Amino acid sequence: MTKIEDPLPKEITDIMDVSEFENEAGIVIDSVTFNTYELCLNFSFRYYDETSPHRWRLTVGHAKEERIVREWTSQIALYKQHPRLLKYTDAYTELYFSGTSTQHLNLCADIYKSLQMLTDDFDGLKEYVLSPGTTEALCQQGYGLFASGPKTILMLYHQCLTKYGIHSYFVGEREVLTEDTGLKLFQLGSSYIIGREFIFNRVQ
Repeated sequence: MTKIEDPLPKEITDIMDVSEFENEAGIVIDSVTFNTYELCLNFSFRYYDETSPHRWRLTVGHAKEERIVREWTSQIALYKQHPRLLKYTDAYTELYFSGTSTQHLNLCADIYKSLQMLTDDFDGLKEYVLSPGTTEALCQQGYGLFASGPKTILMLYHQCLTKYGIHSYFVGEREVLTEDTGLKLFQLGSSYIIGREFIFNRVQ
């Protein structure tokens, strides 16, 4: 899955495009606040020398999910397509199976490799990795629900199960909810926020 970026404000990209930025500056989160409808993230571009920090406020409307990590980073981006968005932007379905296999470790490894090949940002898909113990239990169980989630992910499971002679099939499919259309992901180092509206304002 290819990640597709949305443009950041030109004033931010101009800061990032300066050749000295990578070695002489970074971005840090100063604070985050929540209310019923919005999430506000205050962050700043800071420099090793005496240059005053450039402070920004990001207001996110209809925020769905976030992870906030206080760290020094040089990575900042806004994505309209990203593996972390699949749970909201992809059809939701359930994958059932019938059959057993003694090769549960190979099956587990193949699912892991398939997820790795889907995107260059594997961190966004870690929640879909099955442990060897879980895979073994399912292979011994012989039938039932194998997994539920985004259809793009479950198609990979389906292909791996077929390789080991285990029949699998999809049951039910829920289309993307209207409230989840147009969601984007803002990433700042290890931090991310998923929401619909992203408004950047220079504070200082």
